[in-house]
Amino acid sequence: MLAQQQAETPAAVDKMDTSKFVEGAEFSRVNTMVTNTTASSSRTTLHDGLFRDITLLDGSMGRQLCEEHHLPDDALFRQIWSAAALVREEFHEKVVAVHKDYIIAGSTMLTTNSFGTQPSFYKRAYEDDYEKRMLCDAELSSKLAVQARTEMNADPSTVLILGSLASLYESHRPDCFLRGVEEDGEEVIAENYHKLAAALVRGGADYLLLETINCWEEAALALEGISRMERQVPIIIALEGAMRSLKLKPQTGRKAAHAFRSLAAYCNPDLVSPQHSASLPSSKRSSRSPSPSKGQGDSTALAAQGEEASRSASPSLSSLVESVIPSHEEQIEVFENEGLNIMDPRKSELVHRPVAQKPRLPVLCLGFNCAPPEEILDSLKAVKGDEALQQAIKSLDLRVCAYANVNDRKEAHDNGFDVRKDKREAIEKRHDLVKKIEDPTDATQTPSYAYDGYVDFVGQFIDEGADIVGGCCGCGPDGIQEIGKRLQLRPWCKH
Repeated sequence: MLAQQQAETPAAVDKMDTSKFVEGAEFSRVNTMVTNTTASSSRTTLHDGLFRDITLLDGSMGRQLCEEHHLPDDALFRQIWSAAALVREEFHEKVVAVHKDYIIAGSTMLTTNSFGTQPSFYKRAYEDDYEKRMLCDAELSSKLAVQARTEMNADPSTVLILGSLASLYESHRPDCFLRGVEEDGEEVIAENYHKLAAALVRGGADYLLLETINCWEEAALALEGISRMERQVPIIIALEGAMRSLKLKPQTGRKAAHAFRSLAAYCNPDLVSPQHSASLPSSKRSSRSPSPSKGQGDSTALAAQGEEASRSASPSLSSLVESVIPSHEEQIEVFENEGLNIMDPRKSELVHRPVAQKPRLPVLCLGFNCAPPEEILDSLKAVKGDEALQQAIKSLDLRVCAYANVNDRKEAHDNGFDVRKDKREAIEKRHDLVKKIEDPTDATQTPSYAYDGYVDFVGQFIDEGADIVGGCCGCGPDGIQEIGKRLQLRPWCKH
């Protein structure tokens, strides 16, 4: 919708209210005074009356390509989903246009259109040469995001590119992940993540974003793969917010806190360079000594510091952090008695190996996404309510992210999601989260929506500790813009 309202060039910024923009390359951080908002009916105090720095993610890519740019709902789409826009060259500019819309809306993090570039999907479409095509398309997705940033004249320290890495099997399906472990093995999964992550970084991704990850074990295998990269970049991990059991039922609460505790073993804040730390506003930012630089930007500086450490013996964990990481015996107990683990720790060689042997990586953020906001809120509350875990999060200098679905997808996800069987025309936005305010005037336009209900939930996410927020399925640039307005954030755009 923003692309229809404004031209898709940097000049379009001049047509907007330029008082909303901050000139120059310096990343401007606006401290949001967190008080009861008068902008809508939200009752949130936005983190109990304190000043908080909030980073604004983007929103949905796949739905924007479908609704705004008419990506065909054909056999290819049902095999590889939104990655079809990478295969079809005529849609490359459409992907760029969506990224630009999010920059205009105020996003300072652009997520690459690589959610569907994964082996299970590409094997369906290409069989013999699926891996070459998959990796080329993953790299291309980063290049298209970089292209959008360049064409908008946005400084790379202002707008960051997140290389999206999803489940290698199916979203919302921990049962499919477990079957993949049993059939393919942990090593194959880790190596696939290694290749995909390298392709995204090669294409220009500044960070890696593990998103809609079925369980902490799946994230752990991704981290094992990422640790093999020659060049390390910061990592954000967003677990699927419903924290589903093998029976696919939401299992928020203790399982969310357990996942954070288990992933703490992989976090090393000393590998996150101060340049990267400064590129995100954070009240928790530490004053670390500068990383050595080779003159090629933050990623190279981080690589010089991080590559050797991630490959060699892991640095010692602080006693505070070590105290929250479940022992091997505890992992067995929660697997047998509580169902908090998907994998049997006694049968795992990589995920459940001793903590001292696990790679320590520049994990910048943990969080939740791609679930109803109520379920993400429950998961955030469980994490916030674990006092020892909260101390560890502070010690590790971790951010917390949250971005939920506004589409009504709960039934589809609870009953066993399969992208091949998904009926695009049946997907609707939740009316309590999003309201239609304007119908299109012709067939080339899409309706305008107000996202008040969802923005209210975003305020509650912040109350529960999230400081990186955005939208997932069904949340377009209009929704991201509304979040920014409610939080009094400014779009950062050089013009």
